Amino acid sequence: MGNKINHKIFIILITVLIYISSSSDIHASTARTDKIGMGARSFWTGENQLAKSKIPDYISTIASTKVGYVRVFVSWNYIQPPNLKNASPTDWQWEKVDLMINEIKNNGMDPVIMLYNPPAWATTVKGLPEQISWRKFVTKIVNRYGYSNGNKQVKYWEILNEPDASTKFTGIEYGKFLEFTYPIIKSLDPQSQVLLAGLTQLSTRIDNGDWLNKFLTYNNAEFANYFDIFNVHAYGDTSGGGITRAKSILSKWPTTKNKPFWVTEANLGSNIYKPITPCLNVEDLKYLTQIETMFTNMLTQGADKVFLHSAECTYWTGPSIFIRESEGSDTPALIIRQNVLTRLTAIISSFISTKPGDFNGDGKVDLSDYNLIVSNFGNPYTIFDYNTLVANYRK
Repeated sequence: MGNKINHKIFIILITVLIYISSSSDIHASTARTDKIGMGARSFWTGENQLAKSKIPDYISTIASTKVGYVRVFVSWNYIQPPNLKNASPTDWQWEKVDLMINEIKNNGMDPVIMLYNPPAWATTVKGLPEQISWRKFVTKIVNRYGYSNGNKQVKYWEILNEPDASTKFTGIEYGKFLEFTYPIIKSLDPQSQVLLAGLTQLSTRIDNGDWLNKFLTYNNAEFANYFDIFNVHAYGDTSGGGITRAKSILSKWPTTKNKPFWVTEANLGSNIYKPITPCLNVEDLKYLTQIETMFTNMLTQGADKVFLHSAECTYWTGPSIFIRESEGSDTPALIIRQNVLTRLTAIISSFISTKPGDFNGDGKVDLSDYNLIVSNFGNPYTIFDYNTLVANYRK
């Protein structure tokens, strides 16, 4: 096909998918930023759980901010709790996760699934998942949601969370665990992208054991072969300095210096977020300017994507679009903070590419935008998006 747009292929796609296109949700055709994502409420049980009935409105509200990605913590212990240890995978607790992922896709966003929290019976003394059981779990979840099985739901998989904060396993042990996990996912779904677990910003500091440098130094950056996207967390880093430090470490090895760089958790953090009463609408509006500065500086310093963590305001992270109505409830009500939502939406919208036809936000209208539309035609892209692409192709 070269650099030419194959109109015949698109005509076939239109014929097959026109019904889907005409019935898609309003948020699915909304212009979105490829630069900003958001963390979703991800606790599945106990006092922090999100009731199934609230998931559609919850995801729809996130979609209204025009973010392009939603990061979801998916607990293995929730899907396969102790009472389901020997159950068939068809009997595992998939229903809420199915709904969450479906709602994210139906609203025109991409889910980023962080796999974590193995059940006690499948956890080693080091705190890592036991490999035989982990292989079975990963196989089932990637086959259920991955691109290669035809569902085209989940492309991005993050393996555990903040391993540099563990007191049980080392960076080398985490690297060996990545080495085991990566080929499982890639063999099941070659289109998948595997994220390094989000590291704390302390991972780049010598006074914290220089975790990242040691992790990459092992056998000449061997572990870089087992993740596609580098990933770090940053709280209170409105200057983007932590991004610069991490990038300088990654630049030492040919296999890491050009990897995509994501920040999957970012907010002001408790060292900056100090309102008299956390999560009050009036007070929090003044903090949103600092969040805009944080987004801008992190992207300028070299981050490819930044995720606000999370959709729900907490005293230790910073302002966001929901607050909890009642603590201690098994199904707490989530209240939309409308004036914060309006202002945050305006901030996020400023990171949307203004070039017509630039659907992946890279500042160009080219074959990569065409491939994006072909892969996602009908949800979220329509014939109108295709016409915009053709009109602005390589201009």
